[in-house]
Amino acid sequence: MSKIDEEMKQSAFSALSMSYLDSLYEMYISGEKEKIDPSICAQFEIFNENHATDDLSHQTVIEKMRKSISHSRSIRSSSHYGHDFFTFLCEHVIDWFECNGHYYADIGMVDYSNIHKKPMKIDWNQLGLTSDDWSRELPENLSVAMPKGAVFSDLVDLLTKRFQSSIGYEYAHLISVEEKQWLRGHVLNPKQFNRDQKKLLYELILKSEAFEHYLGRRYVGQKRFSLEGSESFIIALEHIISSSTNFGVKDVVIGMAHRGRLNTLVNILGFSLKEMDEWFQGGKVDTNSISGDVKYHFGYSSDRVFSGKPMHITLGFNPSHLESIVPVTMGSVRARQDDVGVDDVSGIMPILVHGDASFVGQGVVAESLNMSYVNAYDVKGSVHIVINNQIGFTTLPDQSRSTYYCTDVIKSIQAPIFHVNGDDPEAVCRVALLASEYRCRFKKDVMVDIYSYRRHGHNEADEPMATSPLIYRDIKKRPSVVDAYLKHLMQASILSQDDATLLRQHISTLIQSGNRLVDYENGVKSKREVEWSQYTVCDWDMPVDTSISANLVRSLNVDLHQLPDGFVLQKQVLKMLDVRREMFDGKMPMNWGAGESLLFASLLHQGVSIRLVGQDSCRGTFSHRHSVLYEQNTGESIISHRNIKKNLESDFFIYNSTLSEFAAVGFEYGYSSSSPKSLVLWEAQFGDFANGAQVIIDQYLTSAWQKWGRMSGLVLLLPHGYEGQGPEHSSCRLERYLQMCAQKNIQVCIPSTPSQYFHLLRRQALRKFRSPLIVLTPKSFLRSPEAVSDLECFTKSRFSLILDDDTCNKKLKIRRVILCCGKVYYDLLKMRQAHQPVDVVVCRIEQLYPFPTKILRDLLNKYVGVRDVVWCQEEPKNQGCWYVLKDKIENCLANAQTLSYVGRSKMAATATGNYSQHVSEQNALVRQALGIELD
Repeated sequence: MSKIDEEMKQSAFSALSMSYLDSLYEMYISGEKEKIDPSICAQFEIFNENHATDDLSHQTVIEKMRKSISHSRSIRSSSHYGHDFFTFLCEHVIDWFECNGHYYADIGMVDYSNIHKKPMKIDWNQLGLTSDDWSRELPENLSVAMPKGAVFSDLVDLLTKRFQSSIGYEYAHLISVEEKQWLRGHVLNPKQFNRDQKKLLYELILKSEAFEHYLGRRYVGQKRFSLEGSESFIIALEHIISSSTNFGVKDVVIGMAHRGRLNTLVNILGFSLKEMDEWFQGGKVDTNSISGDVKYHFGYSSDRVFSGKPMHITLGFNPSHLESIVPVTMGSVRARQDDVGVDDVSGIMPILVHGDASFVGQGVVAESLNMSYVNAYDVKGSVHIVINNQIGFTTLPDQSRSTYYCTDVIKSIQAPIFHVNGDDPEAVCRVALLASEYRCRFKKDVMVDIYSYRRHGHNEADEPMATSPLIYRDIKKRPSVVDAYLKHLMQASILSQDDATLLRQHISTLIQSGNRLVDYENGVKSKREVEWSQYTVCDWDMPVDTSISANLVRSLNVDLHQLPDGFVLQKQVLKMLDVRREMFDGKMPMNWGAGESLLFASLLHQGVSIRLVGQDSCRGTFSHRHSVLYEQNTGESIISHRNIKKNLESDFFIYNSTLSEFAAVGFEYGYSSSSPKSLVLWEAQFGDFANGAQVIIDQYLTSAWQKWGRMSGLVLLLPHGYEGQGPEHSSCRLERYLQMCAQKNIQVCIPSTPSQYFHLLRRQALRKFRSPLIVLTPKSFLRSPEAVSDLECFTKSRFSLILDDDTCNKKLKIRRVILCCGKVYYDLLKMRQAHQPVDVVVCRIEQLYPFPTKILRDLLNKYVGVRDVVWCQEEPKNQGCWYVLKDKIENCLANAQTLSYVGRSKMAATATGNYSQHVSEQNALVRQALGIELD
């Protein structure tokens, strides 16, 4: 073999794309050697001989093959190129553009050398091309279809135009061949726009600009988080929504932060300029709001019609914690999807709008992306849009991230990304249409990354020249996208200056008159609006019957505990079910797990759906639940509670969550906000895990009604109790929830018996009122012989806000009343039984907020001879209930009664990490509360 022939073989081999080479190797090992170029086949055979004893994957084989053959020197004469090699060369070029073209696309990105390290461009000389090769006719059956007679330069021109224009397509990372082929087809045959469509694009950005200019002139210096510089975002949002109707979408939920929110309200949802003026002039958006919020946090919903098809559009309320709206929006969408059933789920679509700095910078984004295709959270794909101003407040990209693009994190879930120049309205529209169709076709996430700029500072009171003088010097010289696109349309004779002037005057008239800028369906009530109207009675004392009949308990016993034939359970689980049968029959008291099982079954029987998601919730962290039963030989699982629903509308959803708190609680909050008829619960593995969700708890759960007039019935189940498990797993930080209590915004309860828990959650589900409920649930006494309830407590009782002491002889003279809540009650009870201080009663406050003032006052007045009232808690003095409840309790004392504190001293941590010290502390505080001298 000549030297030139050897070089030709090496050059051919190194020029192949990885995917193409892999496909050839697949053919080789499948015995289809006749379909492979003999020189390539020979290389495979040589390589296999040299690695006969190695156990290598396809990819490793290809990598090693490449490394084993040095790159060829330039081959200057095209006469040495065979037909097969030229095919390989063409495929290599196609592969390079598809994988790397986006790095060189004209998307308007500002380069920063320390993060924007591009791959090398194709070295045509290294490939051995001569000037004659550029006019060589292309081979047939390339992966990119070309006209007959097309030459190599035509292929390169096409690839350059499609992959390096105003759009940078990033999809080579996808695993799915079907998706990549579909996307390639759309990239190579892009949507073209006619004259009327181009005029519409101009009108959309003109409305967007006109609205911002109006606010800027009328409300000088007021914050509005202007969209100026990113007006093409309105084109993207409008076309994603409108085109999705062609694929059956009827309901869109938008989650977005501040920038462009007011513009979206007006130009997408049809919010009137009159109402917008009222916001800026200080008017309240809702007369039911107690405290309200700034205007750029508000949400809205409306109904529009696109091509004769109705669309309900919702913009969620969002605080200043920008990306927190992502899981909330996803949860709201999932609730709507669960409501319509499996056939229509993809007809409800989330659109998530991000800022460039927040998308890459905030961890809740990664948490939420991880949820995308998990059973508990799957919403059949979200359309993501980044309004990429290329700056975060005053922080530039190279100071705010380590990735090339701000969108790189979304590649973790196999989402295609379309980077687009915001100064090219047609390109923005093109990727918007592509994103909408991709989501609806594949039911997967997709990203539109609009590169733009911020004409003003972070807000309109901010002067950006102070921190970014060079950038803003260029921005001030830059023509707006409206002016640039008008110039383009005028040059193409699509619009005249007079046409543009008339259109601008028309929009100005609409704005000045306070009208809407888009068509709006008036008087339409959404299904959720109708449902929520049933739960707006703000009566905390509304009576509701939470008891159930003994006959129903017997019926549910059969449904819950009857296993399929041959279904083998693990022995401890089987024993648990046998014991529960006895409990449901009334032969022994109900423990916590049995009471909860009865609770869920009774609600399902009454048509109430239940959604319980948390860390290890299917089994229960402390093995008390076992809602999902597993066959030991096959691994098959069943959920016996689903036997209850039968033909009713209710359903039982129970899932183990991803290992997340922020996004997980946000998702369940969003779900509860769109599903008032369901009992929605999030369960922490330990109560302190909710610390990771503090943003959702602070900004949504405890304040949404006062800020936005939005209700939620979400229940947080937080295991709490001092059992010597250290500072991390003792306290759910009860004091934080109590500190946030005001204006009857939430409920904080500590049920101490299974029946109390049963009636509390049935009250939450059945009364015509929705408010978040924080439940401090037990750990150690889940199977305690003391923490049980007789069956009669479920059939004849209801939730008691305070439990008086029913274990002592009230005829004796009582000298002390101990008030407490939670697990410490059982410690007090056990110590009192051991030492027999018969003149002390222990009363439990089961609802800490809203505080039961009248009931406690009446209780304390019964103990007329008592002078000593003690508040006893396990938590340190600066934590738990003491500081918050002290004044409330003192307000309930009878004449001559005084209140004192018994509990741990103030601590920086929640508890000691030393078990023996814990036992000593617990023993001391219990004895002190009962008045028993220390040993």
